[in-house]
Amino acid sequence: MTQLSGQGGHLKIGKGTGLFRFSEEINWKSPGLELNDVGFMQMADHVVQETELSYFVNKPVSIFRTYSLGIHQSNNWDYAMNYENSGFFFTSAFEFLNRWGIAPSVHYGTEWLNTRILRGGEAVLIPSIWEGNLSAHTDVSKKIYANINSSKQVAGYDNYRYTSYDASVTVVPHNVLKLSLSLNYSKNQDNLQYVEAEIPINRNKLLGHLNQKTLGGTFRIDYFITPEISLQYYGSPFATVGKFSDFKEITQARAKNYADRYTILNTSLDDNILTVPAADGNLGYTITNPDFTFSQFRSNLVFRWEYRPGSQLYFVWANERTFKNDGIHTSVGDAMGKLGDAYPNNIFQIKLSYWFSL
Repeated sequence: MTQLSGQGGHLKIGKGTGLFRFSEEINWKSPGLELNDVGFMQMADHVVQETELSYFVNKPVSIFRTYSLGIHQSNNWDYAMNYENSGFFFTSAFEFLNRWGIAPSVHYGTEWLNTRILRGGEAVLIPSIWEGNLSAHTDVSKKIYANINSSKQVAGYDNYRYTSYDASVTVVPHNVLKLSLSLNYSKNQDNLQYVEAEIPINRNKLLGHLNQKTLGGTFRIDYFITPEISLQYYGSPFATVGKFSDFKEITQARAKNYADRYTILNTSLDDNILTVPAADGNLGYTITNPDFTFSQFRSNLVFRWEYRPGSQLYFVWANERTFKNDGIHTSVGDAMGKLGDAYPNNIFQIKLSYWFSL
């Protein structure tokens, strides 16, 4: 039996009321800390220090109903206190007198000593990155309101580019009925994307340039027939496609010159098999083409009846369709269209609860 032990903690001090607000915090997790059996923890072996200062006005000023401005700074280390990188944020949010709002923000991350990019291998120096975000919304108290969000990330040496767009609209035609629709699209280009593959023990981990596109949407209906009886529907199609190129191995993980950190491999693709040539006296090898196409549709229909105070009866229908075709590159629109041909999985559930008064 494998056993892990570790410790972690979170300390925060600050002022959360008034015009000026500030906080100072530190968060740490030792390498052996494992909490996923009781919750969710993205990573261990990490220490983060954060400082935040904001100015918040919650009364009308000029054309604004409320507004806030904030600056945020963070430093990151591994648990042995080896410095990884720092981040600097500027955030803002403005709500106008008509209750419409806008929230622009900017983030800058310094060069990053990434200890996870090689999945257990040596740490690799990653170029600095800029990120800009902009979100806006209409008056959420209206029967029709909308939200839009956009994000752009650009790293030095064209190492990484990410763009995303999200839009949603909610319609409340009646107090007992609510309809909402959201759409999202993103494009990701990562020059140092880890390739999951079995490779010879004497070879360096394989990386590649990933060009990925993702399209998704969500549709919701909430209908309260009576205060005791409701009908809810949730449907969400999703599709993503990814194509790899420019396969490479890390050779000088912390070289000052970005191009010296890796070596481009002269790979070849035939019959969906990628051949990686021999290098530095080590044997070559083959892997399955890592390109991927994945799409999925999930939906839930829930009927709820509170047949007596505190006691409820549920009827649930869950539907799922999945299409997966690794190694064949297609468009994200075609991947979404393949859902109609995917075999559906249907699950029906009944839940009854009864409230006892003592």
